[in-house]
Amino acid sequence: MTTVAESTSRSPLERLKPWVAPISLGALLTGLWTVVQFFNPIKELDLTVWIQEDIAFSLPKEATTLKKLALVYDGQPVEQASLFRVSILNSGKAPIQGVGDGPTKRWLLTLRSTNGVPIEQVGELTRTPSTVEITSQPGPTPDSLQLSIGLLNPTDSIDLRIALLGPRAQSRFPLDAEDTTRIPGLRKPEVTTSNVRERIQNAFIAPLWIVAIVLVLAWFGWALHKERWQSFRSVGSAIGSIILLPFAAAFASAALAAGASWGLAWVVYFVALH
Repeated sequence: MTTVAESTSRSPLERLKPWVAPISLGALLTGLWTVVQFFNPIKELDLTVWIQEDIAFSLPKEATTLKKLALVYDGQPVEQASLFRVSILNSGKAPIQGVGDGPTKRWLLTLRSTNGVPIEQVGELTRTPSTVEITSQPGPTPDSLQLSIGLLNPTDSIDLRIALLGPRAQSRFPLDAEDTTRIPGLRKPEVTTSNVRERIQNAFIAPLWIVAIVLVLAWFGWALHKERWQSFRSVGSAIGSIILLPFAAAFASAALAAGASWGLAWVVYFVALH
């Protein structure tokens, strides 16, 4: 009878104690997953235009005196030319295909030079897998190249080489990409010099750095509290701690954020694309 009386006299908070740890862990994991989903740049429909190789070449100014040596495109001299190796990858979780009732459901991807110089395809297209349907043709203007693509499943890719015939642009990337078909749910293709895993890592560095700074400063505060603020007993040690603390916190948090973003990027990469 005593045991029954003791169990019925327990307060609701005491009854919840065994569930506190599982509930807290579940809330933490849910919050972490929500944050990861928010900052993750890879969405359900996602297309990456990865510039893997960039070679610029031009003739030196002294060569202009040599009439037999010139860099010419379409009968006109050009100051500079650039050769790129580009990989177009379905980096999302869902297939990319055009809309409509046609059997192929092709869609158009337009590559364009950001400063308006002519663009030309060099060599043949390479597809992975080989069943990917694609054709290329010049765009409506000399600075554009159009790719007509069929079904592009997740991790499917298209590799091609293109040349830009003219001076380099001052923008971040010399190429721009546009889904001319306007596929619902597909954001603007991401032109980058980073692969998919590096895209994820770069997106997580800034938020993780903020979290790392808070954690490092909290750790420093706990350490100072534990030693009863001995570092601030004298003016010299206080000044030294004040000067050293920001640099130490910045260095430690940067290292922590870089390591955490690298590890998290691998996890998200394998979950998203495998």
